[in-house]
Amino acid sequence: MCGITGSINNKLKVDLDKVKNSIASLKHRGPDGNGTYVNDLGNVVLGHTRLSIIDLSKNGAQPMHKFDRYHLTFNGEIYNYIELRKELIEAGYCFDTDTDTEVLIAMYDKYGVDCLEYLDGMFSFVVYDEKENKLFGARDRFGEKPFFYSLNENTFSFASEMKAIFPYGIAKTWREKGVQNFLNNGTVLDEEDSSLTFFNGVKRLKTAHYFILDIHNWDFKLQEYWSLENIEIDSSITFEEAKIRTKELFLEGLKRRLRSDVQLGTSLSGGLDSSIVALSIADISEDEFNTYSARFKNFDKDEGVYMDAVANHISGIKQNKVWLDQDSLSENLQGLNFAQEEPYGSASMLAQYMVMKEARKTGTTVLLDGQGADEYFAGYFPYYRRYIQQLEFHDKNKFKEELGFYNSLPNFPTYVSYKKTENVRMRLGRYKSSITGGHPISKDHFRKRLILDCTGGHLQGLLRYGDRSSMAHSVESRLPYLYHKLVEYVFSLPDEFLLNKGRTKYILRESFRDILPKEITNRKDKLGFETPNEKWLKSIEKEVRKKESYLRGNFDLQSEEITLWRSFIMSSFLGNIEL
Repeated sequence: MCGITGSINNKLKVDLDKVKNSIASLKHRGPDGNGTYVNDLGNVVLGHTRLSIIDLSKNGAQPMHKFDRYHLTFNGEIYNYIELRKELIEAGYCFDTDTDTEVLIAMYDKYGVDCLEYLDGMFSFVVYDEKENKLFGARDRFGEKPFFYSLNENTFSFASEMKAIFPYGIAKTWREKGVQNFLNNGTVLDEEDSSLTFFNGVKRLKTAHYFILDIHNWDFKLQEYWSLENIEIDSSITFEEAKIRTKELFLEGLKRRLRSDVQLGTSLSGGLDSSIVALSIADISEDEFNTYSARFKNFDKDEGVYMDAVANHISGIKQNKVWLDQDSLSENLQGLNFAQEEPYGSASMLAQYMVMKEARKTGTTVLLDGQGADEYFAGYFPYYRRYIQQLEFHDKNKFKEELGFYNSLPNFPTYVSYKKTENVRMRLGRYKSSITGGHPISKDHFRKRLILDCTGGHLQGLLRYGDRSSMAHSVESRLPYLYHKLVEYVFSLPDEFLLNKGRTKYILRESFRDILPKEITNRKDKLGFETPNEKWLKSIEKEVRKKESYLRGNFDLQSEEITLWRSFIMSSFLGNIEL
């Protein structure tokens, strides 16, 4: 896990001082060392900051060079590097290190851009091929690792974080539409173009995309290399078979994500996903490990009772609990904003930020997390609404059966017939073409929402929060649920395997029922790592609302009342308010 940066000019030498400043701004991502590569002409410079995880020796230093041709700066982990290394050795390749970095270079030498098909990992990287004078870069399937860039008629600059782009001379100016979308809708990613950021002139490489820059011709091409769109549902599989295979694939991905030469731990929220991770680690490994949790005093949605239920099932673990309150927010707001770079939706980012801080403080460098499962196992209740809507149009018998269970879900509004609701076109709104295919409710209405959230805006926001909060404290966050073979398999299962009789993530619950405490398996309330952000801000609400007036005077805001949190966090980013 590291920070990467670089700058390429099609004619002139790159200013090395700018590169050094960019590298310095990424020190938190890689406190264990840094390095640069400069080609003979001086117009290609790659930079790197290192967080040592695998092969802690100097052999793992980057940028890494191989075959007198390739130069690589790489952020992330290739979890199946051991298996790939074995295959490459059998094909005649030799290795000087025990790193996944060297394996990645060899994979590119052997397969070219097709190497991406073989990688199980989280990554963003750039390879400079000095023989071809070309740059190849890629980002992982789900976007766990960030990649930002700026491109003009003669310069291409890139970095792991936007703060490392600005030293290359990019002006730091807010994109007005980005500010407006956040305040009105709470969205950060632009729904029309997810490559746009909150800053003018800075783009993000889209998930599951690679680029090739021909430096000689200054030709820049982008290409998607992976998608969930065309996976067919296997209606022949039984639920029992699916349970077995789901568990096998999860454990396969988890075991790979336990590969490390430094101390590992896991976050524990008390929910189903993190509980499965913690209990599975205890089940397959004899090594002791720490769990890390955020707690809130006098908050009715604090999940401490569920955290303890899981911990009581694991011998030899140490629970680390971080207690948060309004003072925690005021004391850490500046650091949190610096880490996140763009506005964020709630103070749950603080909880994550402080958990990572505690992990580093107590000697844990790699922290496994349960992020990602909700978006394809259908863990959020609105997914259930979409499923019920789909059944109402396309399966009347199952609709009647599921409706009663749906209406019994706690703290969720009773379902109102979609067919009887007026103004259907208006309700479809912006999702008419992307979600429903132009029909009121399509046969894959529910599944299209999962695909969009799994590869689009919703998960992207969560992954951004996790990456910045962990790397701010030099901690690597690993996500076992984002093993692409597991995700692909789950998308091949019938809908009723995911949502069934009022239970979300049905196949996941049943696959791990044998190791889960009953109070976790049978939970029907989905809290989503909530924090009392509105409560914390009540004492300064009057001041925040004054700043909202400032925002309305400077941006085109449509909502009659912006949430207290959005006004507060946007104002704090614009430098107009502090706690």
